[in-house]
Amino acid sequence: MAEVRRSETPVLFVSVCPTEVYPPARPLMFCTNSFASRYDSRAALDYIREDGGPEVDLGLLAQTLPIARAEIDYAEVLAKEMKLKPLDKEIMPVTTSDFTPFATKLSAANPQWVWAWIAWELQTGAIESLRRLNWAGKFLGWSHIQAEDDLPRVKDVHFYTIGTNTYYFDGLPVQNDVLVAAKSAGISYPATRLTEGWIGGMAIEAALRSAIASGPATRATIARAMETLTIDTMGLRGSPINWTSNNHFRTVQSYQVHRWNGSRLETVGDWRRYEVK
Repeated sequence: MAEVRRSETPVLFVSVCPTEVYPPARPLMFCTNSFASRYDSRAALDYIREDGGPEVDLGLLAQTLPIARAEIDYAEVLAKEMKLKPLDKEIMPVTTSDFTPFATKLSAANPQWVWAWIAWELQTGAIESLRRLNWAGKFLGWSHIQAEDDLPRVKDVHFYTIGTNTYYFDGLPVQNDVLVAAKSAGISYPATRLTEGWIGGMAIEAALRSAIASGPATRATIARAMETLTIDTMGLRGSPINWTSNNHFRTVQSYQVHRWNGSRLETVGDWRRYEVK
């Protein structure tokens, strides 16, 4: 990031978004990744409150990474402001293989809902351990790239995911493009995991097209183009990615909830949209 500033070269983050891309955005740094600290927990807790009503008993799960701990600490504060009742908060090491100690504490608190902002393998490990302890509540996790092809394996009708990307059972034309490209490349993992990278590619293409519209593409012209860019995700997200001079993340963050309903994957409710300020 220091080199970006020194060389005045625009950079696109396709993994975790740094705080520099949020309003008020720093120059030259842009992001397409689906995660959005604080917005993710706000959307998750809104859904939980709508489902369970006020004063829902809540459990919280995070992992031992600074960004995850900060997000779940924020969720705990926000939950209290929303009149939800956080009963227990567990922070699991990234390398956790035995989930029993954490699941035991959560199960003993007996929350109606658990919100987990953690890696996919930690989510599935935690909920499977909770079920072995006869916890019967509902679990809301982040919809990581593994979610669509792994939820049918878990087969838990009360395991919900929330995220920004559409699932491939929607059968969108752009999703077919992804599947065709994956087959042509001979990838060894599910093509449903390619959405984040595909959207990043869309952003690069849109930035270059905009920059060369008025002449050769340079660091300066690409940076200027990215300052006022709109990326049409063709339905892979619920909203286009709009960048402004003050916002290099997006102006609207849209969320969808999914689950395994006992026989197939399904979308639960409509898109949930939040203005990013």
